Amino acid sequence: MKAVLEPDVANSWVRARRFGVPPSMIERATERRLAGDWQGACAAAHVDVLFDLDQVTEQFGVEVAVKLLEDLTVLAPDLVRWHMPRFLEGLDTLLTRRKVVLASYGDRVGPLLYVRTPDRPSGPQRLRLEVGYVETAEHTVNWGTSRYLWDATQSDDLRVRCGGGDRAPFFNADGSRAKLPTSDPGTADPAARTEWLTVLQENDQLEDAFAAAGLALDTMQPKRTGYHFGDVSRYFKRWPFVLSRLADEVRMLSAWDHHTRYAFRLNFYNAMVVDLGRGRPLVHGGNYMDAADLPELPHVVAHRLPDLDLLRAGKIRPEQLHPLVRSALFPALPEREPVPRYELNPIRVRCQGVWHLIAPRDGIISGPHTEQEHRREQALQALGGTASGCFRVRTAWAEGGKLPKHLRLLRKEIFGRARHGDTAGVIELLDAGVDIRVRDASKRTLLHHIHQMDHRLLLQRLLDAGLDLEAVDHHGRTPLYVAVFEDGSAEVIKALLDAGARVDIATSDKAELARWIAGTKRTDLDFLLDELT
Repeated sequence: MKAVLEPDVANSWVRARRFGVPPSMIERATERRLAGDWQGACAAAHVDVLFDLDQVTEQFGVEVAVKLLEDLTVLAPDLVRWHMPRFLEGLDTLLTRRKVVLASYGDRVGPLLYVRTPDRPSGPQRLRLEVGYVETAEHTVNWGTSRYLWDATQSDDLRVRCGGGDRAPFFNADGSRAKLPTSDPGTADPAARTEWLTVLQENDQLEDAFAAAGLALDTMQPKRTGYHFGDVSRYFKRWPFVLSRLADEVRMLSAWDHHTRYAFRLNFYNAMVVDLGRGRPLVHGGNYMDAADLPELPHVVAHRLPDLDLLRAGKIRPEQLHPLVRSALFPALPEREPVPRYELNPIRVRCQGVWHLIAPRDGIISGPHTEQEHRREQALQALGGTASGCFRVRTAWAEGGKLPKHLRLLRKEIFGRARHGDTAGVIELLDAGVDIRVRDASKRTLLHHIHQMDHRLLLQRLLDAGLDLEAVDHHGRTPLYVAVFEDGSAEVIKALLDAGARVDIATSDKAELARWIAGTKRTDLDFLLDELT
């Protein structure tokens, strides 16, 4: 049984790797970081800085401010975004309402440098960088012992911390596949050791693998408290552990925060608990509700680096990795010419009994038909007739309907970029000729996603192209309503109102919208609340 990512989880990570940290973001953030402009690097990586150094100096003292500045100059905010925990099994956006601690400037409680994730999975994918104290451990993830996840000067440590040595597990230093060991290789080669423990686990020798790693394992079912629990031993057999590193990583966490027990949520009901309070670290299943008061075991400790599983399964290539991750995992990988993110090639469509080639060009899906034929097909559709192949595709593109495979992938590409705030990536596709009238499977236009992007760069272009401010998705919501319900900024909501968006057109009534604004305490939307009440 392979101890790898479940298919839905793997597909979510593939999308996260494709869209979550776009190349233009990495390039700009790296340029600013290398120029010594940490604030510019954060802006490029869509990280909002919620403090200034003068305030830090006044509140916490000069020594803290100096140490903080040292960390900020090596902070790679795009790398932080790369390693952030995400919603999986269908989604690919950042896990919400998490506080990820990067560093401490005092004792274990702070003051801390930490990152907050968004409040909603469908909202803008912006991070917030803060300095201060974290009031509760709930939903707090500790990266304080894992600087390689955010410090550009220590990013090479990733190779060792994911179970490697001179090379990463499962691969040679040049990125080629390594031959897996068939017997215990000892401890001289850390990567081979990690591979051997994985081989044992995948050969259904989980207890042997844990024992060889110096860990105790208890696969007994957690106590039930009125809920149904799945077989926790099944999760452990398939879980992509890094057994060669688990004990050391948890001990480092314990040295940082002085806890001896940690929990990691496996599903809605079950948790994995690691207990250091015995002779050997004990891993066992737990009722997640009972384990909720325990500090969270970071995903990077509980789980193998997802990039390794994606590479191992052939779902991504080394050149698709973040450059700092790529150089850490594959120090001997030759430099290669960059490849286009997406190529717009002609697509074959069956039309009127023959094959036609169509392609996005000049803002429309064009084919070998005359303008007169287009008008005739439009008239036929208006009378309730069925359009032929090329025209049916154009209609499906504009209505969120069924498309040929390659156009379906193109639609996923443009909305994947929009969902993750990649405004430059969306503009790149539009400049290449992609039809701006596209709708996704939820019947949303690009205007429905404007709250996730930089509206200053794109809103007017969408309006000039004729996109409708009052178009509704399958919930009956206009772009303005979506922006409000999905945490769009006050600036983008004002821009939509200034462009003429109405507040009384969607299925949701004014009272519902007003209740939402009041209930979420969006005082920055008081100007809209005044119009609704």
